Amino acid sequence: MSLDLDDIRRQLPVVDRWIYLDHAGVSPLPTPVMDTVVASLRSRQQHGKAELGATYHSAFSRCRSAAARMLGASAPDVALTGNTTEGLNVVAQGFPWREGDNVVTADVEYPSNVHPWLNLRRRGVEVRFVHARGGWLDAQDIEGALDARTRILALSHVEFVSGQVNDLARLGAVCRARSVRLVVDAAQSLGALPIDVRALGIDALASCGWKWLLGPLGTGLLYCAPGLLDQLSLTFAGLDSMARGELLEYRFEPRPGAARFEYSTRDHASFQGFAAALEWLEHLGPGVQERVRDNAAHLDRELRRLGFEVLGEPGGARSGIVSFRGGRLPAEALAARLQEDGVYGCERCGYVRFSPHFYNTEAELETALASAARALR
Repeated sequence: MSLDLDDIRRQLPVVDRWIYLDHAGVSPLPTPVMDTVVASLRSRQQHGKAELGATYHSAFSRCRSAAARMLGASAPDVALTGNTTEGLNVVAQGFPWREGDNVVTADVEYPSNVHPWLNLRRRGVEVRFVHARGGWLDAQDIEGALDARTRILALSHVEFVSGQVNDLARLGAVCRARSVRLVVDAAQSLGALPIDVRALGIDALASCGWKWLLGPLGTGLLYCAPGLLDQLSLTFAGLDSMARGELLEYRFEPRPGAARFEYSTRDHASFQGFAAALEWLEHLGPGVQERVRDNAAHLDRELRRLGFEVLGEPGGARSGIVSFRGGRLPAEALAARLQEDGVYGCERCGYVRFSPHFYNTEAELETALASAARALR
């Protein structure tokens, strides 16, 4: 469908206050999402549990179904989590490690995709870091780090500083050939790039709901391929992990599918909003992802023309992230100067990071570029 940006922007009040370019951090809430959360909280305020039962389980079911469609997966393969880190820890702690095994990751990963693996060293698991050259990863270096004791390759689909899109199709094929599980942090890609977990050979994928998916804080998801699911033990177990029975039976029978990892009560209002966000993006269609890439490519091209140093090679695989620096002004000061002009980006590891979404207009991007150019002088 064709995107009606004027109508869409009326549903994003943030545009009246900011040129908002930090969707890789925390996104503003669209009005349909905000209204859903508020309505859920108001219902609880007025009725307590009396009306909760009618929507409680359906909200989570809608989230799983919408997420599965976005991932090219089946709803039973999706669990709902509070954030990306929780999903990665489910895999890290539940996997059947043997002393001497190793997990391979990279030295440019966000800490959420490092600490769950470092926490395994107490179990005799080695963590191997692939070094990024100039902030950029080489697929050959990643392949070279795998050996006969590698059990998991843990990598982001999109790296949080550079915006590099890792070649998951290539790495997934390598992992399958070597019986290595591919575990993906998709916090910086889900909602901004197309993902087909089956085609890419992804065994597990974790993401949060409040970045490119435009959902509330405290929401996330974990995809787990059936073949891996059978290998993972429950690190946390509770009533919601189990097949339903009498409350006092205490029958330890985990639910089928990935929902077994949903061990206890989640915030209903937030996940009502998460379902609304996923369904809103689904309704808007692939034009969302096309505009994200076009907006990022525009910023990349023009920032280089203005004389900024932009991470990555011109014309490379493009995500929604563009990181840059230049002149005598440190990145943190440059980000602050931009915010004074109403342009909201952020500083990451010595770079200013812009991450435009689909609703950002060319006029907004030009204003942001003009502000950056003034700071450069």
